[in-house]
Amino acid sequence: MPYIQLKTSDGKNFLTSAAKNFKVFLVTANDTVYHDSIGLAAASMTEGYISGGNFNSQSGNQYLANLTDQAVGPRARFSGSTAAGVRYDLGSNKSMDFMALYVPDQAGGYTMKLHGSTAAASGYTELKSITSPRPGWNVYTFDSGSYRYITFQVEAASIDLELSELMIGASWEPGKIFTSGTGFDIAPGVMLDMSDGGIEWPIQKADSREGYDYILAGIDSSLKSTLENVRDALDGYKKFLWYYDTTTKYVALSNNSLAFKQRAADRWDTKFIMRESNG
Repeated sequence: MPYIQLKTSDGKNFLTSAAKNFKVFLVTANDTVYHDSIGLAAASMTEGYISGGNFNSQSGNQYLANLTDQAVGPRARFSGSTAAGVRYDLGSNKSMDFMALYVPDQAGGYTMKLHGSTAAASGYTELKSITSPRPGWNVYTFDSGSYRYITFQVEAASIDLELSELMIGASWEPGKIFTSGTGFDIAPGVMLDMSDGGIEWPIQKADSREGYDYILAGIDSSLKSTLENVRDALDGYKKFLWYYDTTTKYVALSNNSLAFKQRAADRWDTKFIMRESNG
């Protein structure tokens, strides 16, 4: 998330000391979007795990659909001895370079692995192996590859572990985008009500949510096309992870985000508006 603070040599606020026609253009850098670009939520599932590059059927896991329901509250449960997992059939080869995992509680002593293959039963390559992820969102990157079948599994001497969300796909980095303005706001999730006696009192309807606004002015058709692809991939208010300034937020695009208005030949204005998700 870009920010800027300018001061004069004597410590005064530079913007209040500058001429009225002075403009500041901010630059996004190192921001990354992590989203389900491969259709994991719609993929067919089969319980099992990988051993020696081959798929082995297994049973005993519960609520596996909760891994891709875009809600960090409901949980999937993995149970078994030594290994327990789930295979996803994407229908065709899909490109991917990251895995994101939401861990609701401590997962010390557990190893989690992601494998990929172009065949259902064999030829699996280990894409990522992690040990004891911390509670909350964890994002892991790996070398980009294209696979139809991917298997996520948990390994330990004895397995009884709950996980909330699994997200896999191809990440997107905006790169250096000059913005003519940014915004940050907090929706408190509190409403005021009044009793019959005229006493006002607050009601906490939801947790506070942060919002992030990027104003992009005069972008060219190439960047417009890229942003349209991102918007279309997130159609239906799909939630995604937004990484900035060493911080990762679980957000969704606002319904008025990434609508384009042409200002000149090959020049477009738009807004990239995101709101934090609490669920």
